[in-house]
Amino acid sequence: LAIAGALLRKGVPPAELRGIVRAIAVATGRDERADDREQSARSTLERAASGQPFSAYGSLRAKWPTVADAIDEAFLSGLPSDAAAPTSRPLSLDDTVRAMEAAIERAPPGLTLIKAECGLGKTAAALRVMSRRAARPYASKDAKGLRAPVGSKSALAVDKHALAIQCVTALERSGIHAKRIFGPLSLREDNGDAVCRFHAVAEPLVAGGQRMQWELCERRGAEQKCPAFETCRARDGVEGPDDARIAVGPHALVAQLDGHAGHAGLLVIDEIQDFLETTAFTAEDLDLAVDQSLTMFDGRFVGAVEPALRALREYLAHAPLDEAIDAVAAVRAHAGAVPQAVLEQARRSAAVEGDVVDCAIAAPFPEGHHGRAPPILRHVVELTLLVP
Repeated sequence: LAIAGALLRKGVPPAELRGIVRAIAVATGRDERADDREQSARSTLERAASGQPFSAYGSLRAKWPTVADAIDEAFLSGLPSDAAAPTSRPLSLDDTVRAMEAAIERAPPGLTLIKAECGLGKTAAALRVMSRRAARPYASKDAKGLRAPVGSKSALAVDKHALAIQCVTALERSGIHAKRIFGPLSLREDNGDAVCRFHAVAEPLVAGGQRMQWELCERRGAEQKCPAFETCRARDGVEGPDDARIAVGPHALVAQLDGHAGHAGLLVIDEIQDFLETTAFTAEDLDLAVDQSLTMFDGRFVGAVEPALRALREYLAHAPLDEAIDAVAAVRAHAGAVPQAVLEQARRSAAVEGDVVDCAIAAPFPEGHHGRAPPILRHVVELTLLVP
């Protein structure tokens, strides 16, 4: 971006900018992202044409002085420019904030990534954009109370519940209605106690991927629901007006936030988390799963996945500690340790004629099952509720 801006400021004709930036990327051979560099030049041209600020020579001089030196040398060698007396300046803080806000507001359909240092006000900028979107009027003055106007709904995913509360409070103070989406287990009383009466039971279930509201609150749609069902503030996982056009919540609930925004809405993920997620399994975990826990889940599902669990346990028992291997490869490498009767049962349960991996992938869920977590048996959940 800064190279494109510097070249533009130094007099490179706009029609030639993208080609030159691409040529620089190819000639330097620093990576294989020449297409991205050309797209950056296109973005710089668009910002310049619309009167928006853009990174240029000042940014190069401040952050990449050797690149700035190279550009100076190139222009002093005979290219028409103002290199002897550069007129570009580093972006001011106000310029940066305005540029960041404009990038959010004018983001095209699809995914837009904005990189900005901490303390620049990314969250506040997003809230200002969302507030303006929420204020969009209906196309007809007689349409009040109907579905929100196209493009007026937004959602913000943040890294902490406390920040979500701050955002909703700030919006309400400015006269913009917003709702907060949260995990029921996160809601606390003023004294710090959990609002959910069955928090101790719900916590390990949720950690295992189970849907708390379905298993504990609604009791799988039974007439006899949780004793606190009618009055519980945590049950729905939502606070705020139903017709609020802005929703705020934690990263873990980004799917619900995305659903609120809809296809024509804006979803902003603030301080995006790492894409890599690591989950560790120990031999003890697999012993517990195979030897004690299988009877707690639906029979056909368990029958289909048991061989893979046994093979994975065998791998952990014999694999070198420093070996890195794909999980599927590890399971298949030790499939010979699975008793033939267990494998045959898996094939019947999964209704496939494959190996241990094929059976696990095809493990069936019982009719009416909610979500993708292993289908725990209803009586097992009910028993946990009896534990003092």
